[in-house]
Amino acid sequence: MKAYLVADIEVLETGVYEEYVRAAQPIVLQHGGRYLVRGGSALPVCGDWNPKRLLIIEFDSLSQLQGCFGSEEYKRIAPLRLASTRSRSVIVEGTPDAG
Repeated sequence: MKAYLVADIEVLETGVYEEYVRAAQPIVLQHGGRYLVRGGSALPVCGDWNPKRLLIIEFDSLSQLQGCFGSEEYKRIAPLRLASTRSRSVIVEGTPDAG
């Protein structure tokens, strides 16, 4: 079953964040992740949620997603994200594929 990382990111330190993105992308791709949304305009529909920068990454399974963000290579670069952003994220499992 597909699994998704959904993050709302406010970039505080652009240069450090760009360094993080350059390092994170190959790790995500190596673990089978696919970027579905990376920034772009968000149009609020309901409530008061207006994300600064929305990110959605798809993985084929929850274990694949957890393997990516739990990997030693990702743990080495995570401090760059923590130092350069204010973010919130969730992991969401998809629905079973229809026949």
